[in-house]
Amino acid sequence: MKKNKRIVSLVAVCITLNLSGCASDHKLTDAEIASVKQRLPPTNAEIAAANIGPYPDNYENLVKEWFTNNLKDSDSARYGCIIKPKKTYSYDFSYKYGNNYNIVYLVMAEVNAKNSYGGYNGWTTYSFYIKNGSVAQANSTELPRLSCK
Repeated sequence: MKKNKRIVSLVAVCITLNLSGCASDHKLTDAEIASVKQRLPPTNAEIAAANIGPYPDNYENLVKEWFTNNLKDSDSARYGCIIKPKKTYSYDFSYKYGNNYNIVYLVMAEVNAKNSYGGYNGWTTYSFYIKNGSVAQANSTELPRLSCK
């Protein structure tokens, strides 16, 4: 019984110390606030105002050109949905410290092409990040088939 009371007392002391450590009169400095804001994604207003070049009306050509240059057998490419560009942001994972967001036009596209063995791989969805009239980055995704509606 004494052992249980000691454990309960010890837990109560730990909780009290823990909670008292949370209370603070520290106010963030302007530099700390700026640092936090820098790590936040851009707002819709910032995205809308960003100058990333004109709307890519030729987005289908840009996507197909990228596949032509990057598929093993680009002549075998079968294209599924290619979704119209939407102005948004992407996160740049190449930065080791801190965040870096890029405002881009995002295009989603599907392709099915032959591999090195001559068989079709199956439909793969890609994300294309278009900036200033060219594909800045493209990634294959694990997304299911797109809806072309």
